Amino acid sequence: FGDSNQGDMGQNQPTFGQKYEQSMEEQPNLEDKYEKQRQMAEEQSLKQMKKGMSGFGKQITSFEKKVATFQKKGVTPPAELTEAIATAKATMDLVNTAQTFEDVQAVEGDLREASQTIMEQMQTLERLAQFPQMMKSAQNELKRMNGDFNRAKSRAGRSKIDTSGFVAAYAEKVAGLQTILTEADASFKAGGGEESFSKIEGFFDAMQEARDEQQKLEAVSNFATYVGNITRGINQGKSLVKKLAKQKVDVTDLNEIMASAQSKLQELRGLMTGKDVDVDAITSGLEEMEEIRNDFEDKVSELTSGEQKQF
Repeated sequence: FGDSNQGDMGQNQPTFGQKYEQSMEEQPNLEDKYEKQRQMAEEQSLKQMKKGMSGFGKQITSFEKKVATFQKKGVTPPAELTEAIATAKATMDLVNTAQTFEDVQAVEGDLREASQTIMEQMQTLERLAQFPQMMKSAQNELKRMNGDFNRAKSRAGRSKIDTSGFVAAYAEKVAGLQTILTEADASFKAGGGEESFSKIEGFFDAMQEARDEQQKLEAVSNFATYVGNITRGINQGKSLVKKLAKQKVDVTDLNEIMASAQSKLQELRGLMTGKDVDVDAITSGLEEMEEIRNDFEDKVSELTSGEQKQF
């Protein structure tokens, strides 16, 4: 029933074993092909890397020029920056002389890390360039502060209150300001970087503390003047009460207010005695005295229909 040629055709087809042997014979050829493709790809990558080094080298040269410019202005570059530039240049030399792509891969990570460090530290360097102006501004502030201190100390010396503790506290803050600037300048010249900025920023915080001590000293120095004015006001009030009494005006309430004023005056004088002057207590006492004065003037106005001149 079948064609006899079919049997002949079946005999001409390769067996499974023959196909396997043929495949194994072709395998080395495929491996060689893939290896050549890999080598070509690596050679191409190596060429591209070396070509890229030309542009990168120009960037490094530009960075070095900027660093030199800042150095001429007295700005010391961060050690991390100079080290990263040196690493980048050495790595570029290795890439340019590399014979295989494996050589490049060995230093690729170092180059990437050096590049990132350079970019970060260049920003730091540009910020450091602003430091001399910040230092100059701080020095001017300190000069003004020294002038304010000398004037405040002189006024305090004429006060009838012992202000020695306040003068000493103020002097300590001013001296601390000079110490901060000295340390900041030394840190900057040594390439301290962010540490220098931290110190100079701390200077302005300390400046506010010194101003607080200045205000305390000036307030204490003025207390004696305030008390003198209050004393004169009370004496004027007493004279006014006597005058109103002669005019048959009921001065009972006025006498009570004057008694409160006299008591508060004695209290204030007591607070101003000794070295431990309580600024807050004196300030509070002065505010209470102002309320007593307002009460007195309101009562005088009520009794005289506003016609009596008030003190």
